Amino acid sequence: MTNISFPSTKDTYINGMDPYKTDNYGTGIHIRVGHTVDATKGRGLIEFADLGLTIPPGDNLIINSATLHLFVSANAAANNRVLSCYRMKTAWYEVEATWVKRMTSAYWTADGAMDQADRELTAMGSVQVYASYAVGQAVDVSLNPALLREWVMGTTSNYGLLLIVDTESNDRYSFATKEHTTASYRPTLEIDWTLSGVDQAIWIY
Repeated sequence: MTNISFPSTKDTYINGMDPYKTDNYGTGIHIRVGHTVDATKGRGLIEFADLGLTIPPGDNLIINSATLHLFVSANAAANNRVLSCYRMKTAWYEVEATWVKRMTSAYWTADGAMDQADRELTAMGSVQVYASYAVGQAVDVSLNPALLREWVMGTTSNYGLLLIVDTESNDRYSFATKEHTTASYRPTLEIDWTLSGVDQAIWIY
């Protein structure tokens, strides 16, 4: 068993509240997801690149489990919600993505990355989150192992995940980015994998 820890390769959020729809937050310390009055309608973007460079792709690869580990960096939520993660279907730039554009030179098909050309319509994983959460609370999202395996194998392009809460009303949760000053809060992706006939291993990206 081996454990290796890396921060995410890209993370940010996009804000659907006027007048912030064209603002970028790619260098900030928060991934803001959900809504606050007159301030935020946030959706998170996060990516862990090049998984297949460390986990060997092949017919004998089995992904036993995959878990996205997030940590609360601030909480303005008045309601409990379900946080869901959707595989992105198109590239986005961390320091350029906004509510209306995925990069300076290209728009989302629908604002907020909500079209099926922007992201998948079925969640890769979901978890309940609570308005009572304090800063530092761990939030672990179990991701579909078969879909994660497609990333490792290279059969589906890895453009990361879109993070959304189900209602987007008085429910803004903030999660630490890779830029957060508390290193232990930074997001990781944990993958439990096996090669047929070889001892199991756990790697954390």
